[in-house]
Amino acid sequence: MASLQRVLLGTSPIPTGSSGAQTFSSLAIDGATDTLEWVFQLEESVLITHVGFRPTLRTGTPPTLETGLMGQSSGIPDGTFKGGGSPASATFTPPASTAWNATWQWVALANAYQGSPGESLTSLVRYSSGTVDGSNNLSIASDSNGFHGRVALPYAIQNNAGSRTRSGQLPIFGYKSASKSYGFPFSVFNATAYSSDSSPNERALAFTIPYGMGSSFTIRKVRLRITTPAAAKNLRVDLYEGTSVLQTTGTLSSDNLRVNAQDSNILEAIFTDTTLAVLRPGTVYRVSLIPMSTASNIALVCAQANNAQDAAINGNGNYYLSTRAGAAWTDDLTQRPLVDVYLDTLVDGVNRAAFGSGLSSLG
Repeated sequence: MASLQRVLLGTSPIPTGSSGAQTFSSLAIDGATDTLEWVFQLEESVLITHVGFRPTLRTGTPPTLETGLMGQSSGIPDGTFKGGGSPASATFTPPASTAWNATWQWVALANAYQGSPGESLTSLVRYSSGTVDGSNNLSIASDSNGFHGRVALPYAIQNNAGSRTRSGQLPIFGYKSASKSYGFPFSVFNATAYSSDSSPNERALAFTIPYGMGSSFTIRKVRLRITTPAAAKNLRVDLYEGTSVLQTTGTLSSDNLRVNAQDSNILEAIFTDTTLAVLRPGTVYRVSLIPMSTASNIALVCAQANNAQDAAINGNGNYYLSTRAGAAWTDDLTQRPLVDVYLDTLVDGVNRAAFGSGLSSLG
C-alpha cells in the first residue's frame, strides 16, 4: 500500500490561482469577415455532437451564423471543416430579441465528429448569410479575465475583419458528446454576498472522490475564491460529512486578510486539527465558507452553467454547490464553487493506475 502526499484535487472548473473581477470580453460579429475562434486539444476520445458559446448582446436582427470544428495550422483555423463531405458544422439564426443575451447556447452539428486524444482543433462562429452591420449583429464572448493570469493553451482569437488578436485570458467555449461536456461552458460567475444573518448562511463545495482513486485520503488545506468581508468581520471554513463537522480552520479575522471588496480574492485556508479525519472515496464531503459576523457581505465565487449536463465537466458531476441555513443541505448542480482541495495524503489501496485522474502532484 503506497501513499502520495501533497496532492491537489482540481475540484474547481477554473484554476483559482489569481484574483480579480470576472468579466467577459466579446466580439460583435457585425461584418462578413468577423469570426470568433477557439484553439484547444481534445482530452480524450469523444464523439462531438455540439459546440457551444456565450452570446453577450443581440443588436437588431442578427444574421444567420455558422459554427463548427476545424483543424488548426500555425495556431489558427486551417479553413476546412472536419468531416469532409459530411462536415462537422451547422448554421443557426439567433433570435431578434434579448432571449440569448448572457446565456449559454449549444448548437448541434449537422454531422458529429469523432476526435482522438490530444487532437488539436478549433471551434468557431462566423457570418453565414443575411444582413450584417452595426445595427444587425450578435456579440459573443471570447474569453473572461480574473482567473489564470496568462493562458497558453487553450486560447481564444478575436478575428475582426481578418485582423486576429489572441487572448491570454480564460477562453469561454465548449463542446460536448451525448453525455459529457468539455471546455469552459459558463454563462455567469456568481458572487452572492451573505453573512451570519442571511438565509442560507453557509455555502459550500460538495465533492466526491470516485472509487478507484485510492482507499483513503486526508485534507490539510483548501483554496477558495471569495470576496473578503469588511474590516473586523470573522469567517471560518469547515469540512463536513453530512451535517457533522470533521475539521475546521477555526476563526479567521478579516483584519488578517488582504481585503478588497471590489475584487474576488484567493483564500488559502489551513485546517488546524491536530489529527486529520480519514476520508473515503464515494462519500460526499463539503468544504463550507461560513460567515461569523452580521453584515459581513462575504461571497463564495461560483461558475454557473446553463443546465445540469454542464456539471459533467471536470469531475462528472462530483463537484457542485451546496447551501444550508442550519439544517439539511440543498444542492445546486448548475453551479461550481471555485474551490480547490489539497489532499495531504492519498493512500493507494485499490488501483495505482487510477492516480493522475484529475490529480496533479505538488510535491
